[in-house]
Amino acid sequence: MTSEIDPALLALSGSKIEILISCNNLADLDEFTKTDPMCVMSIKQFGQWKEYGRTEAIRNTLNPRFVSSFIVNLEPSVTQHLKFSLYDIDSRSQDLKHHDFVGFTDVTLDKLLNYPKTVCTTSKNLRTAGDSRPRGMINITTEILKDSRNKVSIHAQGHKLDKKGLFSMNKPDVYLEISRSIENIVYLPVYRTEIVYKSTNPRWRPFEISLQKLCNTEWDRNIEFSCWHYSGSNYHLIGRKITSLRDMNNQPMNGHYKEVPLSSPKKEKSGKKKPTYTGSLRFYQFRVDLHYTLLDFIRGGLELNLVIAIDFTASNGNIDEELSLHNISDIRDNQYLDAIETIGSLITQYNHDRQITAFGFGAKWTNRDLPYCFPLTGDQNRYTVKGIKAVTEAYETAVCNLKFGGPTCVAHVIEKAANIAERENTSQNKQVYTVLLIITGQFNSDREVKLKNDKTKEEALRRNTYFAAFKKDNTNTSANISAARESFAALSMQILEYMKINSIHPNKAKLLRTEKEWFDPDNEKDDMEVSSKLIKVTSSASLSGLSHNGPSCPTCGAQIEPGSNLYSDIDNCL
Repeated sequence: MTSEIDPALLALSGSKIEILISCNNLADLDEFTKTDPMCVMSIKQFGQWKEYGRTEAIRNTLNPRFVSSFIVNLEPSVTQHLKFSLYDIDSRSQDLKHHDFVGFTDVTLDKLLNYPKTVCTTSKNLRTAGDSRPRGMINITTEILKDSRNKVSIHAQGHKLDKKGLFSMNKPDVYLEISRSIENIVYLPVYRTEIVYKSTNPRWRPFEISLQKLCNTEWDRNIEFSCWHYSGSNYHLIGRKITSLRDMNNQPMNGHYKEVPLSSPKKEKSGKKKPTYTGSLRFYQFRVDLHYTLLDFIRGGLELNLVIAIDFTASNGNIDEELSLHNISDIRDNQYLDAIETIGSLITQYNHDRQITAFGFGAKWTNRDLPYCFPLTGDQNRYTVKGIKAVTEAYETAVCNLKFGGPTCVAHVIEKAANIAERENTSQNKQVYTVLLIITGQFNSDREVKLKNDKTKEEALRRNTYFAAFKKDNTNTSANISAARESFAALSMQILEYMKINSIHPNKAKLLRTEKEWFDPDNEKDDMEVSSKLIKVTSSASLSGLSHNGPSCPTCGAQIEPGSNLYSDIDNCL
């Protein structure tokens, strides 16, 4: 017999839940010092408790606030049993048997949520088996996680911090703590620096923190910067500053740093008229690194301008030969057409007027005098056609009227594509990215390098080439479709890198076009059919990954093996 699922939880199905832990009045198990607590979370699977994760250990405190949090996926159809156990850490051993057990509590995940509220805190007593006496209080805060790959880079220094100790003559041992507000009631830490000893002007190592961890991507949410003195047995708050990510980002520079004052809550509560100034924080770096996806730019109006260049050199074999790459006796076995339709259709979907510039190179028309690099239409006054279907028709006409030549030289088409890209003059307000698709029978993976300027010999600032192999045995199979998907993932990475180098960010999202608006129903029906097997990825076009080892999933960051089903992998993450 199964209980009915709470409709409120169904609305959260698939959501990630972040769990933050703090405790009060833990049992002190150390004779001469205080407990060094650590929290361990376990999940019940098949009737057995299995450890899920651990927080950091905090020295000498009975009221720990842990920086480390737990992230779980909500599955409303399953009762998710959680257990939180506190240990007093006595050594560096990873075996929990070597540490003193403080107490535990167990609860189901649904009891920790209070939808539609996104944040909920539940307090429970810790206990041990066979003993009804409480061993302290654990506070379990859950928050619906807003995933983000954006980060904040911080390099901070304390300045003229208050001294501590007898007669305030000792310089403090200081660490910086960053906390985010929980419903504007309490602050829970999300980052803690190393301790800098004996200094009123401590400078901590630079660090990064994700926007999710810092404020769950809420720019106006209160965050707290606080400086603490750790004496070895006690913690003393020196001063704090409550602000927000937006305020910090907009904080003006004072020379080469941003400076915010610190104040003492104790002095503020005392009602004294004297200033509560206890020093300041200087931020030599406080930079929000925004990591956009291709989808962000597409929503903002980015269009991909496609230039196709087809290799007609003699190395491809005469069209009358059975093994010729240009053999059109059976269209289904023509690799050039397969590459045009799979890769070309995928890119063209991001161009509203769907105008494609198409070149051929390495051959001459039998009845015309055209240059080495010529328009695929055969008309010197018409380089563009509308839609992939028009490209394939122009190709089928051209291949029967060409005399193949050589050598295989792509410099001409690269120059022409570069001129087109320069005329587009991509800017913040006009976002157009030109893609050159060269389809050739000559393939060498060693050519995957940065291009150089022939005149200046300067190397491109970024990797702007990608080679994908379409094999004859794979024509019209999933392997070639997978190659097209990997190519698009690499292209996405290149676009994002270009935008970052040129400080171009996505424009405000526009209304997304429907499938009918993208295609002309009068003469583009075949294009729609060609693209139908690829439409799925464009609806989740956050493809953005080509690492040094190949494409990676832009959502979870997992490496994608060559030949794998990239779309399926991404769908599993979204």
